[in-house]
Amino acid sequence: MWGVIPPPPGVPPSFGERTKLQERSITVYTALTAVATFFVLLRLYTRLYLTNNLGWDDALVFLGWIGCTAWIAICMSALQYGFGQHIWNVTPAQFAVYLKLLTGISIVYVWTPALSKLSLLALYYRILPDKPSRAGVHILFVVILGYNLGVTITIVGPCNLLKHSDPTCLMDTNLAMAILNIITDVCIIVLPAQILLKLQMDRKQKWLIGITFVVGSGVIIISIVRIIYVYKYVGDPDVTYYQAAAALFSTAELNVGVICTSMIGLKPFVDTCRSFIHTCWAFIKDSQNSEHSLLTKDEPIDLEVYYVVGHNKEDSGLGVR
Repeated sequence: MWGVIPPPPGVPPSFGERTKLQERSITVYTALTAVATFFVLLRLYTRLYLTNNLGWDDALVFLGWIGCTAWIAICMSALQYGFGQHIWNVTPAQFAVYLKLLTGISIVYVWTPALSKLSLLALYYRILPDKPSRAGVHILFVVILGYNLGVTITIVGPCNLLKHSDPTCLMDTNLAMAILNIITDVCIIVLPAQILLKLQMDRKQKWLIGITFVVGSGVIIISIVRIIYVYKYVGDPDVTYYQAAAALFSTAELNVGVICTSMIGLKPFVDTCRSFIHTCWAFIKDSQNSEHSLLTKDEPIDLEVYYVVGHNKEDSGLGVR
């Protein structure tokens, strides 16, 4: 059995053995997708049952979550075709299938963060009342749709690795898309900031929004780190290995985007939980106060009898000493 390229001198080939990178990838894929699923379900529950107010932003974030699940499905499938293996341990037959899957991986990576951004813009359109902000929403919406459509056409057309083996075109397209993603992420974070600060909100609400935006800013940092990592290995023939390592950053980027978008719609759920906890705490305190008042009457109570018979003298026939 031969690999796509010969192994480096002194490195024996190892076909069929799972690498540590593949094991780590499975853990990261599963954990982050599970967290994203949890927050999306919370958001849908909030909108369906607590506020009864589903909107386009909910539909778009749900589609973004579908993108995350498609991402994990394709990446997990690609593992058996060399994704996460050193290329000298990947057979030509495996590599041919891997290239086909790589096109699907690229398209999912294009549209999943785009859907999260469009969901945020749809939410902004609902809550931002002034015309300049809404105009900004329209502009960003068109820009995001436009460049992602362009990138998709480029990936399946001139940069399709099934038509040629030179990855330079795909790398350049990826860089352009990453830069545009970072720019639009910054615009989406900045757009509502000034108006949200002027809204009449208590400190806890402002903290919640602030935390959400800080986590959202983390997506930008992840994108930048991913770009640096990918271009560190430009020209490295071991593409099946370093692309799988870069996919860990991509997985975080996609899922954190969906998580942040979902968190923004959870205020009614948080309020409901706070109200429930407050009610339970008040009930516990009232019960403790009632029991304390019974135990501190003028007449002493036989505690053993009191607890055994459930405080009911008449039914038990036992009296107070």
